[in-house]
Amino acid sequence: MLIGNGSFSKMKPALQKAVLAFIRKTDGASSWPLNKILFVLNRKGTAEEFDAWQGFRHWGVLVPFRWFKKYGPDKDLLNHYEDYIRMARHVGHNVDDDYWKYPADIMKAHNKVMKEFNRVRRAERQAAKERAEAERIELEKRRKKANKEFVKIASKFASALISKNGLKVFVPKNISSVIEQAKKLHQCLITADYTGKMARKKCLLVFITTKNGKPVATAEIRKDGQIVQFYGDESRPRDKMKPSENAVSIMDVWLSKYSGKVKKILKEAA
Repeated sequence: MLIGNGSFSKMKPALQKAVLAFIRKTDGASSWPLNKILFVLNRKGTAEEFDAWQGFRHWGVLVPFRWFKKYGPDKDLLNHYEDYIRMARHVGHNVDDDYWKYPADIMKAHNKVMKEFNRVRRAERQAAKERAEAERIELEKRRKKANKEFVKIASKFASALISKNGLKVFVPKNISSVIEQAKKLHQCLITADYTGKMARKKCLLVFITTKNGKPVATAEIRKDGQIVQFYGDESRPRDKMKPSENAVSIMDVWLSKYSGKVKKILKEAA
């Protein structure tokens, strides 16, 4: 059966001779696959162990023979072993080292490492909680500072410009109004930190709403007084995000009135 076997043909002549000699002196070996012959020939184990090992697969994958030899065909044990290795690796043990890779008693090792894993996870959760609180405090500081800047910037413009059809154009006075605008229009004004960008005078946000305060569109204006972005509801398809003609019209009126002032304000940050 070795005729035409690619693996056999690539072997060194000495090994080929050893395989053929093994087949001649071993009953039934002529019908064995080459990997079984080599397994027994190299003294890894017996033919019976090879057959038992080949039949023990986990999720269709053959487990390492060393594992099988040490622990036997116990799938429940293998499941606990996989959990043990995952937890041991997480807490920093070298699972490539034999001491950790092949414990004397898997269940004892599993339970011991699980206690260590739980301690580490509790510490990680506490650290994450503390980081989140520190970030919240820092964010609140930045928002308070940004709010002060918003008030200063908005105060340099007159009250909202109102069109004949009732649309209002204005510069937001605080972060809360930006949050509301972003939420209603599904825009990334907060997540992309446009509030911080405006507070640092890197751009100017201008809102358009109905006379009742319902968000309609948001414009980002750059330092040269020109519009960079101007969108309505961004949850719509891209070709439907653009503001209405009425919104564009009133925005043009606002910009023609305040373009110079916008450039002056944003120039302060240069």
